Amino acid sequence: MTKLAEQVADMDREIEVGRSNHEHKVALEAYAAIWNASAPALEAIRNTARQRAVLKAELSITEDPASAVEQAAKRETAVATLNDLKARWQECDYKVKQSGEFAKFTTAIKNYVASLGQQTEDMFRAWVAETDAQIAVPEAILDLQRKVPDLRDLADKYDRAYGTFKSLSIRLPEVADAQQLLEACASIRAVKEGMVLDLPESVKKFFDALQGASGASGAPLALLNDDVRQWLDRHGQTENYVIRRKGRASW
Repeated sequence: MTKLAEQVADMDREIEVGRSNHEHKVALEAYAAIWNASAPALEAIRNTARQRAVLKAELSITEDPASAVEQAAKRETAVATLNDLKARWQECDYKVKQSGEFAKFTTAIKNYVASLGQQTEDMFRAWVAETDAQIAVPEAILDLQRKVPDLRDLADKYDRAYGTFKSLSIRLPEVADAQQLLEACASIRAVKEGMVLDLPESVKKFFDALQGASGASGAPLALLNDDVRQWLDRHGQTENYVIRRKGRASW
């Protein structure tokens, strides 16, 4: 009889250990789920804060006051649900995962992270659009530069700098990217200062003829009228052109 009682007691202990192990497993799974719901959100907030610091420090981009009020409200909601979750956790430990407080917290933190990230992206997009409008040169103006031999290099420099600007503005910048963006903008503005924004029709025809000429044929002398000569002289281009007899390389 004593031996049977011992066996029953051993079985009870094994059952209790099994129950305890199962409960520990459930608890660990619950803790892991809570962590997995919280850690990525916290990391996303840190990353967004870092990105905003870059935008402000390097590009002088600041948050719109109205948007700041909206984000503050969402942040307060997320903090409030976190406090409710912490209070509930004290009452039911890992079983808090099944509570309404946990569901409210995960929803609030996801909404805040998504809204914060989108607002940061919108801030940068607005800066890009405004800057692009300031530095972009219409294709017609670039074509004018390409018609004038001494100005073609300006169009090439613009294309390179503008290409850099467009490629770096695809995504939120790091510090080095932001600095390169500003350098590209500065290069474009410097190039634009040397560009000719308009050509008189007679000058345009003269350069069109030069551009379309093959070999040493050049442009017809009839196109070199007073307006063209004055324009060439005014822009320091006179010394870059000579008159040759048609069909012959020299006299």
